[in-house]
Amino acid sequence: MAPTNTTPGFPAERLHTLPAALHPCLPVLGLFHGGLSLDLLHTLTEWPAEQIEALATALIDAGLASADAPGHLLLAPGLDAALAELIPPGERPALEARWRGVLLGFAGYLHQLADQAPEQALTLARQESANLLALAQGCLAHEGPEHAIELVTVLYTLLQPGGPSPVLEQLQSLGDEALARFGAGWNAAAFAQTAAEVEAALADQPLEAAFQAAQALYQQSRWAGPDAYPDALRDQAHAAVLLARCLNRADEAEQAGQLLEMALEDLDPAHNAALVAEARLALGESQLAQGNALAALGSFAAALAGARDAGQPELQARTLHQQARLQHALDDHAAALELCEQARAALDPARHPALLAALWQESGLIHQALRAFDAAEAAYQAALSHQPDAAPKADLHNQLGSLYDHTGQPEQAIHHYLSAADLCATLGDPENEGRVRSNLADTLHQLARLDEARTQAQQALACKRQVGADSAPWTTWALLAQIETDAHQPDAALEAHRQAVASYYTHRKGGASASVLEGQLTRAVGDGLLQGDDEARAELRAALGRLAQKPGIAPHLPRYLGLLDALLAGTHASAEPDDLALGYGAVVEWTLLQERLAGAQG
Repeated sequence: MAPTNTTPGFPAERLHTLPAALHPCLPVLGLFHGGLSLDLLHTLTEWPAEQIEALATALIDAGLASADAPGHLLLAPGLDAALAELIPPGERPALEARWRGVLLGFAGYLHQLADQAPEQALTLARQESANLLALAQGCLAHEGPEHAIELVTVLYTLLQPGGPSPVLEQLQSLGDEALARFGAGWNAAAFAQTAAEVEAALADQPLEAAFQAAQALYQQSRWAGPDAYPDALRDQAHAAVLLARCLNRADEAEQAGQLLEMALEDLDPAHNAALVAEARLALGESQLAQGNALAALGSFAAALAGARDAGQPELQARTLHQQARLQHALDDHAAALELCEQARAALDPARHPALLAALWQESGLIHQALRAFDAAEAAYQAALSHQPDAAPKADLHNQLGSLYDHTGQPEQAIHHYLSAADLCATLGDPENEGRVRSNLADTLHQLARLDEARTQAQQALACKRQVGADSAPWTTWALLAQIETDAHQPDAALEAHRQAVASYYTHRKGGASASVLEGQLTRAVGDGLLQGDDEARAELRAALGRLAQKPGIAPHLPRYLGLLDALLAGTHASAEPDDLALGYGAVVEWTLLQERLAGAQG
């Protein structure tokens, strides 16, 4: 059907000049405002690049658009409204929702780009300013005021460096409207309810869910402002503390510390003793993560005193736990065990079973470090008996499996590994399930239960494929190669070895540091060869010789050390990629060394 519209000021017959084959594409263009990015159109429609290019060319040739920048069209006045009328009413909600998703992703990209290339981010934001404004309007209408405020803040920050503009004025008005709607429902009761939900998420939900909830609460409290209701400033500081706790768990200690310092400035200790103690506990965790143990000791001491003054036994126990972890890290094991005992004594087991379990687990780790394996086993079992949550239970079962492996009790180890793997599978946690099943496969392999070991290794690899390189799949491929070798399956063993080599090589070529000893040795040899210092080479050869004679060295290492020594001596040396006995690590590091030397020679 030929395009028709009733938009004043835009004659419908101008659309007829476009090739008929392109008419079905026109309604989608009606989602855009004033102009459109061809990349965003591709993301929205997944049309082939050739089709999008043909459409752009046709629009330009017909005088309906002009190319105002590479990959970007400026639509003729009134064309966007005319095209919007072509969207079938029944399809409009789904199309608009998809368009908002694409534009939200683009806004997020610009927000990140602004930190690295602010001028480029500003240019792109200005090109799409009409679309971004429409996105913010749609966000207020469909997502609610809190989401609109967040988006308007991002867009305003992006466009403000370009100076005053009508779009900035409209964004300001839109933000004021969103704030007015938002403030009407935000008060102390709403904050208290949301804060309790965040606390619950911190206790028993995955980190991502807790972080999102805490971040939303912090943003809401900041948007409302310190004068929204009595004690709004205190609640804003409370929200900062909750977010900082999440940031600490996400290994963002520096950002957490900055939030906490600001929060403590806003809190009066005389009237907020428990909250100040909570903030100081989180600050100590941040300081410890950043390597400042002395500052952490002071923060923990202040937090403990505040928790006792406020009559908060759970907070006391959590602070004592952190002090125990710090003393453990400082190798003062006796003090660490005593602090764990004090923390357990402060708790009511019925009210705080998860924290009690964590304290027993900490004691188990300390006993294990002292090689007091019976005491470690008893502590882990006590932790398991108290722990109500599935994820920490899985970790405890894996810890017990490792302990029993180390103490020569493989059947007990298998029992606990299986329990851990089943829990991880139920939780939908492929990262930890892959790690546990790989441990289980290793234990079964040592018992020569090869069929079971193969099955567990394959299941571990299936989990690790979902996670990617962070799960170190090459270690499990290497284990599977050993299993297949012992099962007299040379073809399967070779294929597993090749997979180990390929995955580790890709990991290393991506810029990751070596995770095997061969990497450190190879790097040192490469440096020595490139420096051309005969004395340094001789020292390296002597060091390699001493290492080859070291008791307990891995069986494959002496051969690899011999290859490195030959290279240093200037004699011929080669390593075959399919050499299973050499191992994936040596094969990959040798290959990288050859590439490095070839590159240095030009």
